[in-house]
Amino acid sequence: MAVFMAHGQTSRTNTVQVNSQAPTYLYGGQASNLEGDIKKRGGDNFAWKGSGTVTWEVQVDKVGEYAVGLCHAAEPDAVGQQLQISGGQSRLSYALAMTQGVFGNKSYALAPIQGSLHLAAGKQTITLSITNTPAGKPLLAFRSLELTPLSAKAATEADREKARRSRASAEWLSKAGYGLMFHWTSQSIGTNGSIKPFDQAVADFPLDHFS
Repeated sequence: MAVFMAHGQTSRTNTVQVNSQAPTYLYGGQASNLEGDIKKRGGDNFAWKGSGTVTWEVQVDKVGEYAVGLCHAAEPDAVGQQLQISGGQSRLSYALAMTQGVFGNKSYALAPIQGSLHLAAGKQTITLSITNTPAGKPLLAFRSLELTPLSAKAATEADREKARRSRASAEWLSKAGYGLMFHWTSQSIGTNGSIKPFDQAVADFPLDHFS
């Protein structure tokens, strides 16, 4: 079944299986319905302007409490804007906060939403909505909602902490400043148009100019 979406977009209705033992990710591309000025960009990223709603059809594996995280990048002028997440008889609110990372305020971050959704087993809908916002006002770049069963939250965080510890530290790189690397092959051509054997090119390199 095709569902008409914002600005003439269409999407095939997907039912997302909600895992009771591990996090489930609700991506924008899996939504059954988009209402408002919510446009898909590259990959699974959506630009959100003004009031709107994203709805997912889900099949919950097991009744329980589920923590919610929002993966997004907030626009500076939208800080403090209220979002609502609802599922079953539960409703949560979140005030947009500034996200930071390697791309500045355009960086995506996973923001934990205070509280939890009580989801019954079976088929239902999860809705992310923003209301009472001027049309055309840029609010956020949206990627996904994350649902994590509270019963598995401790194990999930332990796995993530283990992964973080296993990453190599790049702190030395940020302290080292800038560097230059030159790659020379047998096909490289000098500024005067000459082609030299590799050993000769290395010997003739003006190292003093870069010290």
